[in-house]
Amino acid sequence: MSKVCHGTLEKRISPGSSVNTRSSKRTSLYLWKIFATAYPAEFNQISHRYLLKPSSKKMAVTNYLKLLSSASVDWTAVVSLSVELFEPHEFLEVANVRNLIGLEIRTQPKRTEFGYEATVSVSDRVIKGWSEQALTGQAFEHLQILVLRLQTGLTEHMFAYLNAFPTLNAFLMQGCPRLYSKEAREMAEKHGWVPFVVHYSDHSLYKIIENMDSELESQTQDCRLMCIDSLPVVDFSLYCRNLRSLHSEEQILFRRKYRATDHLSLQEKKAQKTHNGSDIAPSQPDSKQNKRVVKESCKKDMKGLLDQFKYDSP
Repeated sequence: MSKVCHGTLEKRISPGSSVNTRSSKRTSLYLWKIFATAYPAEFNQISHRYLLKPSSKKMAVTNYLKLLSSASVDWTAVVSLSVELFEPHEFLEVANVRNLIGLEIRTQPKRTEFGYEATVSVSDRVIKGWSEQALTGQAFEHLQILVLRLQTGLTEHMFAYLNAFPTLNAFLMQGCPRLYSKEAREMAEKHGWVPFVVHYSDHSLYKIIENMDSELESQTQDCRLMCIDSLPVVDFSLYCRNLRSLHSEEQILFRRKYRATDHLSLQEKKAQKTHNGSDIAPSQPDSKQNKRVVKESCKKDMKGLLDQFKYDSP
């Protein structure tokens, strides 16, 4: 039984009707999200992956991202997009997809008198903008892998911003000229990233995540599994037509060896400060005040446990 559901954005449900998600070849995203929210564990066994690949851009990228988002992380999202499809202000909208675990950005090179050249690209400034959003603790909380292809505007300085992403443990680069340099390797290692040459024949981001550990097991024993099977996932890709093959471009995978503490989210800094005891007043409160503080602390602890239970529940 296949766990892949090939989808459409249309609603195909009439009132009172029932739909067998096992046999439906084109279940609507609307219906799939209802089942994924109501029965995440059971539905994950039936239709783990919802594959959505529009043939062309029908609406703004922001609107696509809204369809994929789940604020309560009832499902996860793997997103692949062409740079050319973005409006300038839409790059920062990616941060609104709270359930994003994989992001790929690529460019379609155009033919010039000098050959094929990438005419548009994300820059260090975009990566910096994403990192600033991640530092708030309200964005990119679950992002595990970032893939950038043919991004000529990126420099080695982008590695300084990757530490802001709390769960990011893999960065795959292909066709980004300045990231092949010795300076880029040194900057990456300075910020805790170790490079490996990889050969992914299937450039689907979902498949790369699935096969990542088997690709690296012969090179390192320090592999961390990519968590993609625990929840249903929307696999969304929207590219420019007639994508040029990238087989001639070397793929470099940077794996996070450690995370520098120069980029911590506001929540992480607060937690670290509390753990170190630097925010505890030296004076002793009286018994009445102490009783009130303990009671409030218990309420906060209980709320935290309930929130965690809600998050972890299938």
